[in-house]
Amino acid sequence: IIVTQASSPFFSREAFLSIYKTMTYAGFSTIPYHNHIPTLGEWGWVLGIRSSHMDSAHLKAIFSQLDFSEMDTRFINRDAMLSMIHFGKGIFHDYDQIKINDELDLNLFQYYRNGTWGLY
Repeated sequence: IIVTQASSPFFSREAFLSIYKTMTYAGFSTIPYHNHIPTLGEWGWVLGIRSSHMDSAHLKAIFSQLDFSEMDTRFINRDAMLSMIHFGKGIFHDYDQIKINDELDLNLFQYYRNGTWGLY
């Protein structure tokens, strides 16, 4: 299992999608998620697991069923998790056009640089 910070799906949507797509391309079943961080705004991550262990749909189903009622947590509960794995309209609208990132083609840098960071 791997988790990576994946930039902001709001301020740098294309960078977020490139990280998500790159992890999928690398052979992981993935689930993107996001949350509001007071000092950063809307921020995203991608969790991946070897695709030979489970597919992305099963991974999302597991996240959707997490309860957290047996854990002493300050913030996270089932409702918070459900909101973290769902995204608003338009986030994935051109996913098929987003390029993966690799050592020979650093698309992520360009996507990140073209983000709308000035809004924050």
